Amino acid sequence: MLYTRIESYTLDASPRDSKGVIVEWIKCSDRLPSRGKMVLGTQGNYIFFCMYDPFSALGKDGLWVTEDHIEFDNITHWMPLPELPREEL
Repeated sequence: MLYTRIESYTLDASPRDSKGVIVEWIKCSDRLPSRGKMVLGTQGNYIFFCMYDPFSALGKDGLWVTEDHIEFDNITHWMPLPELPREEL
């Protein structure tokens, strides 16, 4: 089960596309995603679909977990998932 906390952020300084979606990687030291929100994460070599759990006892500053329950504590950057394309009818 995924737990999600609703949080709001002021992101005026972040570049966005025409739909308002952030288009760059965010440093984990600058800001972290909401708990339980799936994002793209990287530690510099690979890109993962993962979510951040700030309350994990295993990681020093929390833990990143993939859909396959693989755990990482070395993710350095993250990015929101893009919206799905919408087919026009």
